[in-house]
Amino acid sequence: MRFGGSLISMEIDSNIVEVGKTYERCVEMLRGGRVGGLEVANLLTRTMDRYLAKCLAKGCSNDGWALFAVGGYGRGQLSFMSDVDCLLCYEGKEPTDVVEALSSAVRALWDIDVNAKIACHSVASAIEVALTDEKFFASILDARFLLGSDEVRKRFGDEVGALCGPTKQRWLSFLMFLSKEEKAKGTDKYLQPFSAEPDLKRGSGGLRDIATIRWLADFATRQDENEGLKQVGEWGAGQWTRVQCALDTVLFARHILGGVLKQKTERLTRDATLLVEKMGIARNAQVFARKVTNAMALVFSIKSTLVHSVLGALGNSAQSHFPFYDNSAVVTALIKACKSGATPPPLPQISETGARQLRMASGDLTNLLVCALRDPERMLYSLLQTGLVFIQLPAMQKVRGLVPGDEVHTWTVDRHSVEVVCNLARLLNEGGVAFDDAVRTGRKCSHALMLAGLLHDVAKGCATKDAARRAIEGSLRRLGLDEKEIALVSFLCLNHMVLPEVSIKKDYESQSVHKELAMFFGDVVRLDLALILGIADMRSLSSGCRSVFREDLLRRVWDGARKLLVGNSGRLDDVVKARREKLAFLFSGSDEASRICDGLNERFLLAFDEHDLLDAVELLLMAAKGETRVVVKSFEGQVGALRVLYAGKDMVGLLARLSSVLTLQGLSIEEARIFTVEPGLVLDEFRVVSVGCDICDFEAMENTIKETMVSDRTGILSKRLLETTKEPWGLVAEVDNTASEDRTVIRVYGPDAPGIVYSVADLFFREGLDVSGAIITTQASRVYDTFFVSDAKTRQKVVSPSAIRKLIRGISRLPFVE
Repeated sequence: MRFGGSLISMEIDSNIVEVGKTYERCVEMLRGGRVGGLEVANLLTRTMDRYLAKCLAKGCSNDGWALFAVGGYGRGQLSFMSDVDCLLCYEGKEPTDVVEALSSAVRALWDIDVNAKIACHSVASAIEVALTDEKFFASILDARFLLGSDEVRKRFGDEVGALCGPTKQRWLSFLMFLSKEEKAKGTDKYLQPFSAEPDLKRGSGGLRDIATIRWLADFATRQDENEGLKQVGEWGAGQWTRVQCALDTVLFARHILGGVLKQKTERLTRDATLLVEKMGIARNAQVFARKVTNAMALVFSIKSTLVHSVLGALGNSAQSHFPFYDNSAVVTALIKACKSGATPPPLPQISETGARQLRMASGDLTNLLVCALRDPERMLYSLLQTGLVFIQLPAMQKVRGLVPGDEVHTWTVDRHSVEVVCNLARLLNEGGVAFDDAVRTGRKCSHALMLAGLLHDVAKGCATKDAARRAIEGSLRRLGLDEKEIALVSFLCLNHMVLPEVSIKKDYESQSVHKELAMFFGDVVRLDLALILGIADMRSLSSGCRSVFREDLLRRVWDGARKLLVGNSGRLDDVVKARREKLAFLFSGSDEASRICDGLNERFLLAFDEHDLLDAVELLLMAAKGETRVVVKSFEGQVGALRVLYAGKDMVGLLARLSSVLTLQGLSIEEARIFTVEPGLVLDEFRVVSVGCDICDFEAMENTIKETMVSDRTGILSKRLLETTKEPWGLVAEVDNTASEDRTVIRVYGPDAPGIVYSVADLFFREGLDVSGAIITTQASRVYDTFFVSDAKTRQKVVSPSAIRKLIRGISRLPFVE
């Protein structure tokens, strides 16, 4: 029999065989979807209780010792990844026969990959340790008697009862420990509330938070002298039914991870939820993940309020906390914080009954939402945590706890929407940005823009676009918006991805593309607000997916469409004119420099800030003299990312050569911009990350890249790829001759791997194509690359059906190309 990867021979004691069979039976029950999380936990716990009892049944007297289950095992919440933690307490002499028997039992559990630990203490030493060790104190709060002496059990129980009684100082110390643990989570996205891939044990609302609720509620309800603390405990105990439902959900997910999928991590990853769907355990991966995240959000809300209130009651200020437990008083507390300018305290999530009552009498909710949209960083998260945002905007219920189906989002969709609104507020407060015209429009329509940010992803929770439109417009009418404003917000929500998709899929310099966008948006207000919403949305993605390059592309297509809507006078034209004049003044002493500056197009002049623009022009001037220039420096604001600038003579196949050199240096290309400048010069900019090593000596890296380019040793990479890669990457290509007026647009999608840019560019070179532009984008380990190519000889588009089929087939077979 095999379980957890360990072979259990027939000679092993029958007791451990029974444990292994029970674990395997639980896995089969989970596969069939016939059991809940608590049911499996109870079965595993009872099995472990019987196993330990049988191991100690022979040759061990029951005098002078008692065995307790502690921690999760003590709470009866065993799972496949759980530690079986026990505490052996004794009076007088240590029972060596019991210790030896338990040691044998533990070793047998290890053989079937069940981690077990036994702590051995006298009753006095156990209490002494619990006085100062917070983790040990937490474990004995869940102590459950298994077997042994009744006298020792009673003595230990009395000592623990005295320790856990109304000793304010001990509990204050423990509460401070819990607060430090919460702060220690820091910015770990898997431990934060509303995480898209939550840690089921340590994450906010996970199993540890559930245990905390029970500890504090039990402690507070036993207090007779402190009436305020007793009320807090009664409130916490009253929430236990809701917490038990959440516990069942979280335990079920944990059983799936450890028992069915054999994962060692506690994180509910997207791969895990997709596998759950594939195995038929859950109808839908997103539904399964959503149920878990909603349960954890509820637990975190109750736990935060309970800790806050117990601390207040211990400090004799409980009266200021009790109103929070009443649903209507939650609204009162938020309104008070809104008016005073203070940050709201931790508040509980409103129950379904309370939500129905508040829907019927929502006089103050509209003003509260308006206040939160004006100051989202202070107020909006509290509306999300309490559930008030779902009451006031029922359309948001469509995405409550919804886990995105991709890896570029850090948070659940509802929390991501709050992040977008916060980023919108920051954008509207920025000054001197390159899209200042759009910012001015956004300030005039800030209320509509903020509502669009909050509702922009509602379609992800709806079956059709029409269903999303009805949900959005229904919620907006509840707020009393006029039909014109409703139409504007609805349009922005349903079309917020148009600008970002066009910017990476089509020729952002094409007049026909700009004309299509101008006709689609119809007026400047819609276009301006769509730009700001698109940038705020991108800035709310996971840190590795935020892109200055993509924002620049977004701004370029917006500017082209805006010029057609308002004429050719605009702020960006003024910027271009000012920069041309400045360059003409700085480089007026050289005819060659003037000629190069005159050849710089609008895209080049707007792609850099003023300081970087001067550096780029100087690199081009050196390249015009026959020098190949390479600059490597850290990428501002992005840890581990490097910026590589290359300036030199333009040639067919240059992108293939340059990308191969970067790959040979252990650099993975995340993004790239290619600028071809008259007369025959090129400046390429790459954002790269180091693969497997840290780059400290930038000058040495620059020299290595230059030497490799000059010596033309780039063919080495092709050989390496063929030697190390066993199968194609699985890239998919699209060829589009309508997205640009004079170039063929080829889009490449697929999993990221070192050498992809080189392999694709090399294929183009061997097929006689010249790459005049590229948008290289990597998000969550997937590439979304767009190449602008033409025939190297005729400078025409690739129109031959056979040539197009050959390109698509060749890209799909990379790195193996015939």
